[in-house]
Amino acid sequence: KICEDKDLTYKFLKNANVPVPIGKSFDRNTNFEDIVKYTKSLDFPLVVKPKDGKAGRGVAVNIQDEITLKNAILRVNELGYDSFIVQQHVQGKEIRVYVLDNKVVAAANRIPANVIGDGHSTIAKLIEMKNEFRKQIPHLYYRPIKIDAEVRELIAKAGYTLESVLKKGERLYLRKVSNVSTGGDPVDFTEKLTEKQQSIAIAATKAIPGLTHCGVDMIIDDKGNGVILEINTRPGIGTHLFPVEGKARDVPKAIIDFYFPETIGERNLSSRIYYDLQ
Repeated sequence: KICEDKDLTYKFLKNANVPVPIGKSFDRNTNFEDIVKYTKSLDFPLVVKPKDGKAGRGVAVNIQDEITLKNAILRVNELGYDSFIVQQHVQGKEIRVYVLDNKVVAAANRIPANVIGDGHSTIAKLIEMKNEFRKQIPHLYYRPIKIDAEVRELIAKAGYTLESVLKKGERLYLRKVSNVSTGGDPVDFTEKLTEKQQSIAIAATKAIPGLTHCGVDMIIDDKGNGVILEINTRPGIGTHLFPVEGKARDVPKAIIDFYFPETIGERNLSSRIYYDLQ
């Protein structure tokens, strides 16, 4: 119940001295001038997100001016959300940390949808090739990069069109948010997470009464400081099982061993079961 309300989550995290972005919640009837007045204490860039949103729906990041801020709020209202949060934009790597029983089981760096130039393929062709690559990964099979208004906008802002050819090795980002469901790339980050960053993720989990395991979304800035964005009580584990780079982490094993400790070490490895999983 707490984690489904981002504003309530932040209150519990702040009470436990867990670092979170500075921000405030508003309802859809709030006068826009009052919101602008509040943002003077934050400065741009900003983030707008629904209080009870999921899968990045309605989230607008790196907002640089009042016009974009107003459009982001209008978008949240159009999606039918009653309230939203305006907060500071924290620059850095976005990391999903899976915490179980006060231990970090896995961590993944989620990179927004992107393509890398090969010197001869158009951006449209690179997206097609990237989607074929994603089909080779079970967790990403049904999560292609869709060419929509946001993708076209970011391509245009970079000075390109879908028919442009990127230089070899040049990376072009196609989304502002890093959700895997919209084309993001999960990269294993487990062994790169410092003890300090692990302790912040664990402290965030402890801050929520009765929370045994969850996915903690953290931004790590260039100084290595961690700030908690949100906590997911039903996190998708495919990010950790099927990273596009790095080692797969056996989250199911950790969960089963936690709930059924009497079966630890009793696996029959000679009898394997396989699923034809897309």
